Amino acid sequence: MEIKILIVEEDTAAIELYTDILTNYPSIFPEFSDNREDALSKINSNVYDAAILDLKLDNHSETLDGNIIAREIKNNLRFPIYILSGNIEELDEDLKQGANILFKINSRLVDNIFETILNDIIQLKKTGIVDILNRRGKIDSYLQNIFWKHLTNSMPYWIEKAKVEDTQTALLRYTLSHLHEYLEINESGRFEDYHVPEFYIKEPIKKSKETVFTGDIIKKFEDNSYYVVLTPACDLVVDNSRPRPKAKYITLVRVEQVEELLSDMPETTTREKEKKENKIRSLKHDKEYGYHFLPRYDGFYEGGIICFQNILSVKLDDLLNPEKYSVQLSIANSFKKDIIARFSHYYSRQGQPSII
Repeated sequence: MEIKILIVEEDTAAIELYTDILTNYPSIFPEFSDNREDALSKINSNVYDAAILDLKLDNHSETLDGNIIAREIKNNLRFPIYILSGNIEELDEDLKQGANILFKINSRLVDNIFETILNDIIQLKKTGIVDILNRRGKIDSYLQNIFWKHLTNSMPYWIEKAKVEDTQTALLRYTLSHLHEYLEINESGRFEDYHVPEFYIKEPIKKSKETVFTGDIIKKFEDNSYYVVLTPACDLVVDNSRPRPKAKYITLVRVEQVEELLSDMPETTTREKEKKENKIRSLKHDKEYGYHFLPRYDGFYEGGIICFQNILSVKLDDLLNPEKYSVQLSIANSFKKDIIARFSHYYSRQGQPSII
């Protein structure tokens, strides 16, 4: 694993210290820059796994060059930034507010801070996030394929459509649908397992003051309970011809905790305990009619079991009242469609009389 980083620093003593420390990190290949112009040129012509930035590169200048370099990366590029400076209080306020796991602010005065940053960069590199999203990463590779292999087949259609309507949004959907096809399987042609963060959209991308969306997870503030919106998507559509959705009432299905759902199951004897454990396993693997498992998303949502029998019908206007309800996150489409199918199947069952 090779890690390429840019270190923007003009202090000779600091550069010597960093260079000495880097001898203990053979997988990291640094490039140094001591002024704004050179740093901007480097980041726009090379691919880096991270950048470590000092804020003040010229003691005779009132301009904090690190702010400008950090803003260029945040606005136009995709790799982690580490501010390492003795002047962190002079970082622009909007940049301070944007601090997160990929944009960290560090004081030079903290012991072993440079080593801490290098270790952090190594851990991020192992996730593959930069290799996926940076310039010339995997997504760029897939987009190359889509452009040359797939779009060439359909471009006559889009050229004709563009004569009478704006096709940019439709082409973006087309591109993303093809990208999703590439991402569903690995290089050996087998389907990939998914991870919990892929199950949810946090923060929700689809937002509207006029409607909610199928698969939204709603918090009811009155009792801190959670529900999933399962009203058909066609009844929630808002567009130029329909300023309000068809649905006046929204179908919410409650998310219950396993302990709440199985509170009436005894577990006094070993057999009863085993029976309850089997029931829990069955619920978590979606083998029970009338239920669907939502995984725990650490730090955001505790998950639970959707109980198809526990339905709440709420007026749309009430649901849009931020003092009563709030959309917390949404279920990603890859998983939402199975929940909808199982919900529909549960209520489409008719049964038949027993035959003797």
